Amino acid sequence: MKIENIILFFSLIISELCFNQTITFDKAFEKLRIDQTLEIPGGGYIIAGYDNSDDLTVMKLDIEGYIIWQKDFPSIGYANKSIFLLQLSNFFLITTDEDYSNAEKDAKLIKMDYDGNIIFEKIYETPNNNGFTFQTVEADSDNFLMISTNQLYKINSTGEILWVKDFNPPIFVHPLSYYTKNLIAKISNGLFVIAGDNQLLGIDHNGSEVWRLNFSSDFIKNMIKSLDNNILVFYGNTLKKINPSGEIIYDQIFKNFVYTLYPYRKDNQLLVIIDSAAGVGKFSLITLESDTIIVSEKELPIEATYMIETDDDGFLFSGTKNGMTRLLKTEANLFHKSVTMKKLDSPLDWLHEFDEPPNTFFGFQKYYISWDCSEVNNINLDYSTDGGINWIKIASNLSCDSSFYPPIGWNSESYPFYEWTAPAIFSDKFYIKVSDSIDPTVYDRFDPIGSIFVYQQYDTISTNNITMWIGNSGMGSSNPETSGSGFYWPNIIYPGPTAIYYDGLVWGGKVNGEVRVNGNVYRAGLQPGKILEDGTADNPLSTQSKIFKIRKDWQTLPEGTFKQRLEYDYSHWPIEAGAPWDDVNEDGVYTPGFDKPKFIGDETLFYVANDLDTATSRFAYGSDPIGLEFQTTVFGFSREDLKDVVFKKYRVINKSNSDIEDMYFTYFADVDLGFAGDDYEGFDSTYNMAYCFNGDNDDEYGYGSAPPAIGHMIVQGPLVHASILDSARYDNGWKVGFKNLGLTSSGMIVKWGGIFFPTDPNLGVYEGTIQFYSMMKGLNMDGNPIINPITGEATVWPLSGDPVSGVGWFEGDGWPGGPYPQDQRYHAPTGPFNLAAGDTQEIVIAIPIARGMDNINSITKLRELAAHVQEFYNTELVDILNTKETIAPSGYTLFQNYPNPFNPKTTIEYEVPEKSNVTIKIYDILGREVKTLVDNEEKVRWKYKVEFDATNIASGVYFYRMQVNPVSGAGSFTQTKKMVVLK
Repeated sequence: MKIENIILFFSLIISELCFNQTITFDKAFEKLRIDQTLEIPGGGYIIAGYDNSDDLTVMKLDIEGYIIWQKDFPSIGYANKSIFLLQLSNFFLITTDEDYSNAEKDAKLIKMDYDGNIIFEKIYETPNNNGFTFQTVEADSDNFLMISTNQLYKINSTGEILWVKDFNPPIFVHPLSYYTKNLIAKISNGLFVIAGDNQLLGIDHNGSEVWRLNFSSDFIKNMIKSLDNNILVFYGNTLKKINPSGEIIYDQIFKNFVYTLYPYRKDNQLLVIIDSAAGVGKFSLITLESDTIIVSEKELPIEATYMIETDDDGFLFSGTKNGMTRLLKTEANLFHKSVTMKKLDSPLDWLHEFDEPPNTFFGFQKYYISWDCSEVNNINLDYSTDGGINWIKIASNLSCDSSFYPPIGWNSESYPFYEWTAPAIFSDKFYIKVSDSIDPTVYDRFDPIGSIFVYQQYDTISTNNITMWIGNSGMGSSNPETSGSGFYWPNIIYPGPTAIYYDGLVWGGKVNGEVRVNGNVYRAGLQPGKILEDGTADNPLSTQSKIFKIRKDWQTLPEGTFKQRLEYDYSHWPIEAGAPWDDVNEDGVYTPGFDKPKFIGDETLFYVANDLDTATSRFAYGSDPIGLEFQTTVFGFSREDLKDVVFKKYRVINKSNSDIEDMYFTYFADVDLGFAGDDYEGFDSTYNMAYCFNGDNDDEYGYGSAPPAIGHMIVQGPLVHASILDSARYDNGWKVGFKNLGLTSSGMIVKWGGIFFPTDPNLGVYEGTIQFYSMMKGLNMDGNPIINPITGEATVWPLSGDPVSGVGWFEGDGWPGGPYPQDQRYHAPTGPFNLAAGDTQEIVIAIPIARGMDNINSITKLRELAAHVQEFYNTELVDILNTKETIAPSGYTLFQNYPNPFNPKTTIEYEVPEKSNVTIKIYDILGREVKTLVDNEEKVRWKYKVEFDATNIASGVYFYRMQVNPVSGAGSFTQTKKMVVLK
């Protein structure tokens, strides 16, 4: 046999095998309930169901189960609505009920082609709000019958109603929400059968009743046309056969089952899905010969409620598996080899305060990838940035064993997962796939295609004994991964005991006489991003809106994603958003490559946010936005004397057109020192500090004996005018003629306060604005004074007594009959001041924590640390802020070119110590000018380099000369060096 014939022979065999191969897959849909499916001409599937928002979703899938298009139809209420699909030659119909929650119960009919184009979308108001759960069947000549609870509609091909008829008496058509039930079946051109709850109704094509059959009890589970044009009815655990005249031919015990979920006709066999043990997920596929004889029963790998036979002799099942919606494609014998990407989540996803597009991923964020396997032992994980053309390895040979425990926040089942931190990638053609380690053609990827870019909404500062979470919407000290306390101390073994549940800045003032309050108290009142020049908010998902973090030691860290993230943030430090920087070349303009991000301490974080979103602002305390931009810098030091403190600096710019009068800042904190139920609060105006200490000497869990004390200090308050002899801390130094406001009242919050003492202001309503603004002024929530229970006098300084010396009003023995240790919070107010349109104010908060020999001595240690922190902030930190990181030159220098000799390119470096006009030219050995490399260009203080290409000149000796004229007018500088071109 000739070799060509052999090749042709095997090619035909391979082609035949491939042609007959049944494609199998198992797709997971986390936020969609699939009700029905269709296989469409030319290959592929239509699926329809409802998502978590009760919106109707229709998708077209290819033959491997991947999304080609998706259409969403907003709906109202009632998640258990059923959907029915009717397949036509070039189109399909979707019928469902439009509304249930408001008792409207309207019918919805959608006609679409297979490319996703909507031919029409109709809403039918049912008489007397009397209909729900709708299904259509072909009637005659492109007309359709649509059934509802107690009406029958005849509709033409354009969706117009030809007639509507009521059932009299009613038959109450609806399926159980647990499965899809055939409501109407066409037996012949002149007979249609409708299945009610416990009635069977025969009608003709004009909707006239032909016969009615009543059942005594229980529901009709389902029905289907028999092989001999009779009707098979699954009723209770009985299979009834009924002739076209409505007479029962026979009934027999079908199966000891709970539900008959769905019957399906395949050639001369009847296939029935049953749930034989509801609630435990035991689903089986029953095969009947001659519609009565059970010849096989196979347990299904899915809790299926719907199925179709596919053109490649397989089955497509929809249902649930392990609590997730699944679409399962099997061979005829139910075998399927597949891997399924079940989940791809981040522990931070549920806290995103804005809606990102589907399958949006953030670089440097942690993700949990979970999978499921059938007939596969091990899998690989890969990602693609070009739509699946090329793949980059994440991990290899991971087990399909489901003995892993899920991350916090996922449901209780166990399954395999992999924790992956995304790298810094920008792509709008992003995929992640899971594939069989042995056979890579067996794979699954998330669907539809996604995007990935660099973004962090939450991060930690963790450079000393403290690890503290922050969010770029103003959230502080709350762990978004656990929704719990997010201030960890001591940070010896992270995570350790926690000291703060939530904290953040709050502000209030009068805009055109109207009081407005906003801030971060359990709810974030800001959105990420700066305010643009046109007065609108920047995109909260832009890279510039994320949290940036730099560390002094980033270059010495081991290679990995964390180091890459720090390098990225250092290289993209958001100067234009207000981030601090060093003007190394002293030209007053940030020059990338020359000027540097400013390290304030050993670790510095920065983000910018604004209050322009009305819904977000009102969500806090019911107030409208003002137009404020918040440039927030968080920093800490690892040195011994500052290892137990972190700083938060807020630079607040009024970018509105309105002045703000009688404005206050206050810093709110819900401090939970380990166990929240034994905390006391106090205030110390000497250190401008609110603080919390343990009510006894034993914290029930977390800190144990000798629990610490923690405070929130105003180390730099807002500016107000003062005498020429005064100076105020501002920006990086001092401002003459002003003073800083300190703590102006004790922001006591007592959980059970009521009318006697301030308690938590109301969130989300304008009443909360008035309450909190009163509290900022040192008053009770209702605007009345706070009464000292010891002296009986009004005061703005509650709890300013001293628990250490036992003098004054303090929690404990200084408040006889007062509150016992409990979960408490406080705020640290300062004001009033005015903030005119276009002006800027600053407030800097320090958060120190200290531990003494017992709970009371911890207050003493906290005060000692607070005194040191304030002294450091006013003196040494000013020097740190004004010391620039610089490697700038001290004189003019022209360096020898390299390489030398060269062919054909070389590099010339030179240094300029001050702003100057620079010219560099090339000359030949006779002094003739060959080329000008730098033509009288103004250069600032820095080291530069320029490349010379000698491709078009001959070999030989040449000279290059730098001539400099300082802008200041000082003496010029000239220097010449020799180079050799060697070809």
